[in-house]
Amino acid sequence: MTEPIIVSKPLEDIVAGDQIRFIPPHDGGQRQRWWTVKATDHRYVIASRQALFQPKGTGEYTVIDLIERETSYNNVGPGIVRSSLNTLGGGYDMDQDGWADQMLADLHDGTWELSNRRLAAVHGVEVKG
Repeated sequence: MTEPIIVSKPLEDIVAGDQIRFIPPHDGGQRQRWWTVKATDHRYVIASRQALFQPKGTGEYTVIDLIERETSYNNVGPGIVRSSLNTLGGGYDMDQDGWADQMLADLHDGTWELSNRRLAAVHGVEVKG
């Protein structure tokens, strides 16, 4: 099977339904699995995928913070980062419609924030729309 064409676009132009994958700084040809963007706005991109080695239908999510951090935390940053929320168990039923839109609202109103403990640097993102 032929690899799909990768569409390059700025992170702030990503929309729900796009597929993204993260590029490690020294990938050596290794690429990560694709995530599907579920919700996005001027600050955050929320994406999910099937969790590895879990029963079919068990999802995992990540949140990209598009505001570049000016300092380093846990050896991550400065720059754009991604993480999960600072909740035990994630706090959302990903089988429910609208879970990602609710997560966006909760991030903006301060109900939840990104976990600093699980931060990962975003060195590059491939996008296919």
